[in-house]
Amino acid sequence: MEGLRLKKRNHQAVSSRYVLIPLILVCILLIHATWKAYGKYVKSNELRKISEDELFDLKTRDLKLRKDIEELKTDFGKEALIRNKFGLVRNGEQLVVIVDEQKTNTNPILELTLWDKITMFFKGLF
Repeated sequence: MEGLRLKKRNHQAVSSRYVLIPLILVCILLIHATWKAYGKYVKSNELRKISEDELFDLKTRDLKLRKDIEELKTDFGKEALIRNKFGLVRNGEQLVVIVDEQKTNTNPILELTLWDKITMFFKGLF
């Protein structure tokens, strides 16, 4: 019988307002801290992904630059760069420059009347 009273007294102590309110507050604080930590985890994963993409781009660029440097160490590479960059030719060669025609808009811009603008406005609503 004494054990039953002790259980009842412990149950009443745990279920009292003075114990439940601090427990609820501690739970809320723990949930808040966990939520903030999760937000930082997600943000750090996003930043890691961005950093990995940038690293891949930089490695690709590095390989291209190393290849270009190796090409420029040869006489043929230097000549090819100068020909492409400045459009130079050797003696006896001819240079042909192809220029694209500028395309003009053959459709005239239609001028809308006030009535056309009003009807288009109401058609856009529905």
